[in-house]
Amino acid sequence: MIKNIEQIEKISCFDSFVWTDIPDFTKYNFLFGFNGSGKTSLSNIFNLITTKTNFSEDKKKELFQDLKNSDAGKIRVNTGNNQKLTYPSTDNQNNRNVFVFNSNFISDHVYDGTKGNFKKFNVSSTELNDPDIKKITDKIEAKEETIKELNKKTKKAEDELAQVKKDYNSDFRKNFANKTLSVDKTIPTVDQIPNDSIEQLKQKLTLKIKEHNLSKNQKSLEEDVQRFSQLKFSEIKILQVDINKVLQDSVSKIATDSLTQKISDFQEIVEEDDIRKVEPWYKFGNELFKKISQNQNKNCPLCDSNISESFNDLVKSFSAYFDKEYEVFIDKIDEQITLIEAQINTIKETNSNYEKLFKLYIKYTDFINHSPSEFSTGELETLLNEIKEELINKKSNSNKQQKLDFSELDDILKVHNQVMEELSAYVESLKENLLSRIKSPNTIESSIRNIYKSIVYKNLDTKLNGVEKYHSNCGLKKKTVKEIEVLQEEKVQRLKGLKIEAKKVGEFLKRLGINHFTIDLNEESEEDNILVKYKSQSQIKSRLRNTLSEGEKTALAFSYFLSKVTIETKNPSQTIIVIDDPISSLDDNRIYNTASIIYDTFCDYKQLFILSHNFFFLKYIFPLFRKEKSCYLISNGNIDSLPKSLQNFQTPYYYMIESISSFIDANDKNYDEARKFLPNYIRRVLETFFSFKYAKLTRARNGSQSPGLDDFIKDYIDFSSLPIMSVDSINNENIKDKLQMISNVCDNFSHGNMQQLENTNFITNQSLDSISKDCLSIIEFFDGIHFKMINELNNTEE
Repeated sequence: MIKNIEQIEKISCFDSFVWTDIPDFTKYNFLFGFNGSGKTSLSNIFNLITTKTNFSEDKKKELFQDLKNSDAGKIRVNTGNNQKLTYPSTDNQNNRNVFVFNSNFISDHVYDGTKGNFKKFNVSSTELNDPDIKKITDKIEAKEETIKELNKKTKKAEDELAQVKKDYNSDFRKNFANKTLSVDKTIPTVDQIPNDSIEQLKQKLTLKIKEHNLSKNQKSLEEDVQRFSQLKFSEIKILQVDINKVLQDSVSKIATDSLTQKISDFQEIVEEDDIRKVEPWYKFGNELFKKISQNQNKNCPLCDSNISESFNDLVKSFSAYFDKEYEVFIDKIDEQITLIEAQINTIKETNSNYEKLFKLYIKYTDFINHSPSEFSTGELETLLNEIKEELINKKSNSNKQQKLDFSELDDILKVHNQVMEELSAYVESLKENLLSRIKSPNTIESSIRNIYKSIVYKNLDTKLNGVEKYHSNCGLKKKTVKEIEVLQEEKVQRLKGLKIEAKKVGEFLKRLGINHFTIDLNEESEEDNILVKYKSQSQIKSRLRNTLSEGEKTALAFSYFLSKVTIETKNPSQTIIVIDDPISSLDDNRIYNTASIIYDTFCDYKQLFILSHNFFFLKYIFPLFRKEKSCYLISNGNIDSLPKSLQNFQTPYYYMIESISSFIDANDKNYDEARKFLPNYIRRVLETFFSFKYAKLTRARNGSQSPGLDDFIKDYIDFSSLPIMSVDSINNENIKDKLQMISNVCDNFSHGNMQQLENTNFITNQSLDSISKDCLSIIEFFDGIHFKMINELNNTEE
């Protein structure tokens, strides 16, 4: 409810108004003001605090620009509970649902002075009595309820997404400070939900984060890849045939059988432990025989027997044996020993490389699926060392023949070489794996974001028990919205058929007593869309300016206002109505009908404001509202309680006399303000007094007009028959001149409205004092009893 208008600053005739010592507004409020007092400006102030739906922001700006007198212009309205409505308005100001009927409403919605133009009602949320409309409306409301329920469900899902995003955004920022995880605001589709479980996705995420950390030190990674490249795991190869050959061969096979036998016989004599002592003879025998050949007596170096006769045969027989063959044979043995030693070293290198490989595996274990194959080389090394020992022994006893059994070694080598092959493949795989980790951190971060997104979607899918339900609801909502659109279009077409604007306005016109014409709405036109059909004529007319009288236009405009408000208002208890002079140019019967309709229509609304200058209208409507009503006077840019001299709404006559008397008695007269209303009051008071005194309703020279002051002076007052008396400065000798002077001064400057009198400043202060006093004295001169009773009335009010 609006309690009061707290302040009006520099708005129209309200220069600096502040609400003080005036009772607050009640449910029903009647504001009387003469023409030009500021009623329309006050009604427009209500337009500034209504909702945008009722009066657009652009119109408010335009209206305020026209109303304000300076940039300091402003209003402040008190709505109770320390709530204020202002214009210019504050942010998020909760304006009230106010409907205002005044000249602005008429020009905006009905008739702008040249063209008639009904604006369509806003009936989208209004239940109408038409059965078809009611049926359609019920269907729409049922589907709107469905949409509300669907909106709750979809909103809950969207809130869940927002919360999950928030949670994982916090987690994301732990790894990427000052960065935000960006995930679409829309609920994912079914095919966007990953197949992996949340745990699997989290494992991938953990690995990717480690990979991201790894990518920050690319140099170290590249160095380790290089180390991987240098690790070799060679297979062990043993030339079994070659080893057995050297072990089975001997130098003695090269000598002749006799030499072999002799040597063999000799060897049998020698102890086994002395074979190593004899073996050097194989190597140096040739040199020995050469030296013996130079001697004349050729004795055997072993037995000292004379071998002169057999020396040549011995030399010939031993020649092959004592040639280079022995050295070649020994070289072959050494070659096999070297090969065995190389394999033994390979094993040592393999063990060393495995240690390096395992350290790298530990370092990058997060990125490696399995550990390197384990193996043991102890048994293999033992077997190889045994073979080496046999070859070394062969060198000491070259004629000893033996054959090694390699079956155990074959089994061990097969396993070992298979492991070496696996390790070589493992190293290559690992190298490729680590090479693939040499990526830009930004690239890996992008992958991490995608995994987070997958986790968010998977988590949401779990919370929603399947996102397909959300999309199913969205599909149903979309379908329902389209069904509502179809129903609304059906409703629009039905409304067009009903032409609700014309129908409702016609009903109110009849209640106002206007039944000699009907109206219709031209749906195909935006200008002059009001069609008028008089009962006495067959022709339909659309130009209101040439068709309807001013009273009929007023009735039509007010009927439209009543129709619009009752159609568009769904909650009257929260709606405020402001009505500014709805009875312009109406006769007395229609004024009464208007008062009755206002009461019937708006008595249950939240608050009602009626502004008028018409006493007959206020006289009719005021008694209809029995409780919660207040009366106010708008005058000279001020709002005050209504004086008792006006509260019966019979006539402003007593109020005007009171105003004249107050001016006369004032110690500090405001002549500038008085010039705006006193000449008019003085003329109207005297005309009203003489009309009753002489019972004259019309002018003698024009029967259609009420008599003016000049008519009484010239036509109705018989000054010669007046009693001889005097009242103050008035007597029967000068009363006619006094009246003529008042007529001359007031008649020229008292017609029209107050706004036209703003610049009436050439009546002197002395003249204003004089005609004010003379006015009251003349009334006392003609009717002392009447004057006495008026004084008593004014004294009672005080």
